Amino acid sequence: NDPAALERLGLEYLARGDVRRARLLFGRAVELEPRRGSAQNGLGVAALRAGDADIGRAALLKAMELGSDKAKANVAALRCALGDKDGEAAALKGVSAKEVDNGPDVDLSGFGCKGAK
Repeated sequence: NDPAALERLGLEYLARGDVRRARLLFGRAVELEPRRGSAQNGLGVAALRAGDADIGRAALLKAMELGSDKAKANVAALRCALGDKDGEAAALKGVSAKEVDNGPDVDLSGFGCKGAK
């Protein structure tokens, strides 16, 4: 029941495309440590990939509230993909260049967004 270990395992499952398991692991990490922004971000990305926009949005917004730059980059990417360039700029405000350079966890190919790889 180590949130950091659960998060690492969740990232591995997410990378393999097993969003169901990733979501369960991130969810457990968040249960154990609700103020862990990186786990909230992982839960948000996993939920979005699973098609659950409401949970994904809520988790990403919570991660942003907790100061996660990666979540800010993900929200900016989603706003850009939806055509909200002002929202993208607002979400990226104060985000470290490293996180923008690493790119979001959301696939943005074809949207012409700042975070697209």
